[in-house]
Amino acid sequence: MDPVLKSLLLFIIIIIINIIIIIIIIIITIIIIIIKRVDIVAVVRLLGIETIYRYLPSVTGLAIDWLGDNLYWMDGSNIFVSRTDGRFLKTLLGRSEVNTDIALDPERG
Repeated sequence: MDPVLKSLLLFIIIIIINIIIIIIIIIITIIIIIIKRVDIVAVVRLLGIETIYRYLPSVTGLAIDWLGDNLYWMDGSNIFVSRTDGRFLKTLLGRSEVNTDIALDPERG
């Protein structure tokens, strides 16, 4: 067999092997992504984690009153409160330029 033809054949075989390896890596990556998503969803469901509010513009402070079962947060100029399940949303303080963060002391009230 001609050495040039032999080299070309070897080169083509190496290219095909590399393409097969890349395809296998892509398939394994997709499988890992699917498994991780399923695991994350399973863990979230197992722990009872749920989304309360979506698409809040910008939360600058967040605090949880575990005794009163309330959630407090700020968006820069307003302070909001709701139950930890999202019910009874209320604005406590609106358009305040002074507040930069929020903290609670549930044991003192």
